[in-house]
Amino acid sequence: MENVIKGPWSEKSGRKVKLPDRDIIELQQDIQFAEELTQSLMVQMIHTMSENGISVGEKNFIRDMAMIISMVNGAIYRGMGMPHITQKFMEEYVEIEETDGTFETEVDFETIVQLANLVEDDDDPDVS
Repeated sequence: MENVIKGPWSEKSGRKVKLPDRDIIELQQDIQFAEELTQSLMVQMIHTMSENGISVGEKNFIRDMAMIISMVNGAIYRGMGMPHITQKFMEEYVEIEETDGTFETEVDFETIVQLANLVEDDDDPDVS
């Protein structure tokens, strides 16, 4: 009885507590799962690369991994039926052909490099 707090309690405020929608909760759980799966896969991959002599602490390696992590995350999201910003990139720059039940892919690096060069050239301020 020592831990019991006795009222009187105030009247209800008239406002109802809003609980998160079940769909939102499921989406948040799916996102958390996708992020954890991506992290697990990437940690294992980077660890394996390190064990095989790849220098995983270099700035360029870390930059490369940032892109790969985003792409893996997008693939996991797609597999779970969720949208991800990288999916449009993949659809635009990766061609896929199916022949006799096998798939062949080709990445359009030429266009990607051209776009990167355009962005790089566009950094200069306009001269009036």
